[in-house]
Order: sequence, then C-alpha cells, then structure tokens
Amino acid sequence: MNRKLLRWIVLLFASTIVNTGYSDTTFVLDETVPAFLDGLNDGDTISIDGIELTFTSVVTSNGSLFGDVESNGILISAATNPMYTDVVSFSVTFNQDVQILNYTIGAREDIPTNSTFSLVGSNGLSDPNVIPDGTSFDEITLGFLPGTIPVFEGGETYAFSHNLSSVEDSLFNLKGITVAVAVPEPGLGFTLFLMGFGSLIGSRRRCNK
Repeated sequence: MNRKLLRWIVLLFASTIVNTGYSDTTFVLDETVPAFLDGLNDGDTISIDGIELTFTSVVTSNGSLFGDVESNGILISAATNPMYTDVVSFSVTFNQDVQILNYTIGAREDIPTNSTFSLVGSNGLSDPNVIPDGTSFDEITLGFLPGTIPVFEGGETYAFSHNLSSVEDSLFNLKGITVAVAVPEPGLGFTLFLMGFGSLIGSRRRCNK
C-alpha cells in the first residue's frame, strides 16, 4: 500500500477520535418548560440534544405531589410549612453518560454563609457546591464541582440535597444546569491499530532508503 495513503488513513482515524466533541447542552429549569407546567413531579423528563434529564423522588415542604417551579427556576428550601410547595430534595437521572459543567441560580433569599448543595450516586459524591449567601434576584452561573463522581452514568440515579435549615426562611431557585456528553477515551484496539500502522510506515521508509 502506498506510504502516503497509509499515513492519510492514520491521520483520518486519529482526527475522528480527537474531533468527536459534543457541544454543551443547557437544561433550563423554569416554568416555561412544558414538563413543569404543573410543577415538578416525579417522572418529569426534559429532553434536549438527545440527552434526557428525569426527576424522581421529589420531596416538598408540605408533602404535595408537585414542587413549585417559578420564572427563576425550581424553588428549593428546607421549609416544612404546610402552606408551601417548595422543593426540599429530589433525584435526577440522565439517559447517557454526561458531565455537569455548571449550574445557574436564578434568585436567592436570606441564604446564610457556607450554604451548599451536593449530588450523590453509586459512583461517587460531588463536592459541596456553593449557594451564594445573601439575597439577590440576579442570575449567577457557577462551575460545578464533581468531587469523586468521574461521570454521571446514564441510567443511574443521583440524589440532590442541600444544607439549608428549616429554621431560617432561606430559599433559592435552581434555574439551569449545563452538561456535556462524556466522550470515552480511545480503546486499546484503536491504540494498537495506530501502533501497527506507524510500524508499517516506518518499515516502508526503511525499505525505500
């Protein structure tokens, strides 16, 4: 086989692996989402760019079957007032392996310092992710700290929790999260393929001297 053709094939395969990237996908989590027209319910699913995000195990302040979703996002607190339908906790599942890149808080009220949330699943626990203190109705986007979770595995459930206190009237809105599909590294077979072609090209060079 022609040496230039071999080199072209190797470069083609290599560039395919390197350039198999995926654009970031942002899930907006506010009242404009059709799945949230009646609030946040168990089984609500959002699908964007082929990635599905499903909510389960939704726990609310008054035990209702739905949690409050506003224009600023999912309303989250630790309140136990029977008049409130704030979301206290929930779980999420993706349909494929993803990495969470960042999250957006739409608004927050009376958040004490050192307030955080985290996600935990069968393959790890995220670091505490900051909920900025104070009160603000301006959106803020922060980088997500995955901790020991290398990737959010498709089909696995991850529980969301926070350290807000039911004593304080603290709340915040989770407005969105941005994810990217986790691209697997090239396997051993492909690595051996490259090594084999590289060796063959080297042999051709020696023979052609």
